[in-house]
Amino acid sequence: MHQPGGDVIILVISGAVGVGKSTVGKELSRLLRKNDVPHSFIDLDSLSATYPRPASDRFGKKLGLKNLATIIPNIMEYGTKNIVLSGVIADREDLVFLSSLKGIKSVKVCQLYASLDVLRLRISNRDEGEVFDWCFERAKVLSKSLRDSPKDFSLNTDQLSPPEIASELLLKVSWV
Repeated sequence: MHQPGGDVIILVISGAVGVGKSTVGKELSRLLRKNDVPHSFIDLDSLSATYPRPASDRFGKKLGLKNLATIIPNIMEYGTKNIVLSGVIADREDLVFLSSLKGIKSVKVCQLYASLDVLRLRISNRDEGEVFDWCFERAKVLSKSLRDSPKDFSLNTDQLSPPEIASELLLKVSWV
């Protein structure tokens, strides 16, 4: 499925709602800039932030991935060799799609996870009311369903700060 001559690596930071995907992605981007590593940070949720969504794409993943496909050639023109992508990657179909994008050499998935108590606290620090209720229920569902999702490695974020997690990821992907 890989395109001939592709040399861009995607690191997907996946996990349940509230686990810190976007925060860790931003922190990893900061570390990469500090080390002068060409890269792009993309939050898949931002690429799917539209309302209303059709029932066939309830969480916007199809839209997000479609938008990602249009962005990659543009960022490659700017010299990106590494993409940090935060978002939920739940199945092989998602990986096949990412791997098939023109210019992609490989896709690595890091599954972040945390206890439900930690997820509840993190979500409560950013959301309240109905939004909190929805996010926490979704976090519980994803915490279970992502256990069997495709991944190259996992990190428990319960006792780690975003800079610590980003440093671990940097060691795992060897971009510095």
